[in-house]
Amino acid sequence: MAEPDIDEDAKIQMDHTVVLDEKQVKEKVEEGWLQFRTIIEILGAPKEHIEKTLADYLKKIQDEEEGVLFISKGIAPAEPKDNLFTTFAELELLAKDLASLMGFCFDYMPSSVEIMEPQKVPLDAQDFTDLLNDLQTRLHHVDMEYKQTKALLDVAEMNMGKILQNFVRGLCEQEPKDLPELIHKTGVEAKVLKQVLDFMVSKKFILLQDGKFATNGKKG
Repeated sequence: MAEPDIDEDAKIQMDHTVVLDEKQVKEKVEEGWLQFRTIIEILGAPKEHIEKTLADYLKKIQDEEEGVLFISKGIAPAEPKDNLFTTFAELELLAKDLASLMGFCFDYMPSSVEIMEPQKVPLDAQDFTDLLNDLQTRLHHVDMEYKQTKALLDVAEMNMGKILQNFVRGLCEQEPKDLPELIHKTGVEAKVLKQVLDFMVSKKFILLQDGKFATNGKKG
């Protein structure tokens, strides 16, 4: 995702909050924490919804992420974009270690991340191994969630298809109807409905005669 454009006026308008001062940040970095800057962007509608969603997102990070501390946050006002609204938060944070930083990136999908301090991040073989294993675990979890979600969507799509087929059969049982009539009655766009009708005709669930669809007594 491209980093949102931030002009000088936008920076002035941002609602900026400082949580930790420079001394506190320096102490944490000396303890081994990573100081980084990141941007989280949200696109959607209505305006009030995306503003609340971003605020809830930031509250979750601040309240629930044990390995991440806020230094400061700036929230831009929501602006219209392609019939929707977009807003973003520019954050300075501290991560306890690289694993915490990687976890943050996986959980919150920021638009960009920049490590500010330290300039060099020490990483021995065991730390790197642990980081790779954590990465693999998270990728496996994401893959499992994707497969489960896809399976649920496939079932939902199949059920919706059966419901639409039964609805079409019910309409055609009353009297034969052409495509424009069925589009009007079902409210389904022509391209999608045409695919459903072609499938039903191929399976002989309905008949196409003289440009009109009619039932033949066979159920899908």
